[in-house]
Amino acid sequence: MSAEVIDEALWSVLAAEPPRGAGLVKRRVREDSKRNLFLGIAYPGRERVLALVVSTDAVGDTVLPNTGALRTTQEPGDPGEIELRIVLTVPEMAAVFTPFCDDVVSAVAEAENDRDGVRALAERFAYWRRLLAAGDTGLSSVEAQALFGELWVVTEMILPIAGDRAMEAWRGPDHEDRDVLVHGLGIEVKTTRGDEPTAVTITNEAQLNAEGLAALYLVALKLEVLRGGTGGTLNQAVATLRSSLGPEAAAIFRDKLLRYGYLDQHSARYDAPAYVIREVAAYEVEEGFPRVIEPDLPVGVGSVTYRLALSACEPWRRTLAEVNAAILAAGRQS
Repeated sequence: MSAEVIDEALWSVLAAEPPRGAGLVKRRVREDSKRNLFLGIAYPGRERVLALVVSTDAVGDTVLPNTGALRTTQEPGDPGEIELRIVLTVPEMAAVFTPFCDDVVSAVAEAENDRDGVRALAERFAYWRRLLAAGDTGLSSVEAQALFGELWVVTEMILPIAGDRAMEAWRGPDHEDRDVLVHGLGIEVKTTRGDEPTAVTITNEAQLNAEGLAALYLVALKLEVLRGGTGGTLNQAVATLRSSLGPEAAAIFRDKLLRYGYLDQHSARYDAPAYVIREVAAYEVEEGFPRVIEPDLPVGVGSVTYRLALSACEPWRRTLAEVNAAILAAGRQS
């Protein structure tokens, strides 16, 4: 099957041929796919569109809900056919909509029939819905705090070593098992508030599994969250890292922030609170470290979430200098 990638260049081709009036300019993608998938631009609003044409009976009771950034419609097609459209209504979300389209098209193109294609479309839409809904909700306080922690680690620990490649190393926005992956070494970042017990939440059995990695570290930032006074805000953390990057890396950073759910149009929401870092603790995740990993689980058990007391991790505590040395050593061996 064609490996055609949906990117900005493809949208530019569509935009170069506007109609004389209102209408939809579209082209088929993944032409050797069994499913009829299209990208388009709707005029006069110049809205980006992803469309799937299927037999009418394949849709059944499937309903794709609208979100803050998307409008979904069902348009009549040729006799016996219907066109399912997903329309981007928030232009600022274009950098998220493009990988969304690429992901959806890749999944639907593999479907053996129209009904499976509709099912794949609905499944991928559900997966991306929360992120695309950030068009008018923004980050929760917990998400903003987590992003602040990841940006601190990238800025203070990875950027001085990797430079602009730090953007490739930052994996948090991509929902991978590690927040940072550099030279085959993984870092999982956690934040706690000063008024919380000193424990962190591990969200699945893969998060602290070091198999296949040069090394794995857990970095925990203890924060004091203030509504006024001194401290650094999320906006300041974003600005600091952005100003340290070259143009290409800054563009990657922008796209990753969008995937995380941070939009510049929401920046006023993140002028508060301010975060004061009271402590940064790093732990090497190796044999004997307190954790739950897949080999420990009975057959049929998965998606395990648990709380890890950092006091139990003290025997594996490392200095930040030791972590940095490990990153450099991994780089020499890669």
